[in-house]
Amino acid sequence: YQAPPLEPDPQVEKRVDALGAPGGPLHGLV
Repeated sequence: YQAPPLEPDPQVEKRVDALGAPGGPLHGLV
């Protein structure tokens, strides 16, 4: 079994950006 190639998902990227933003829970980790 081969996983499909990861395609950049703008919504996921925005969510990760929000989590990694200053004040977010993952700031400094991503």
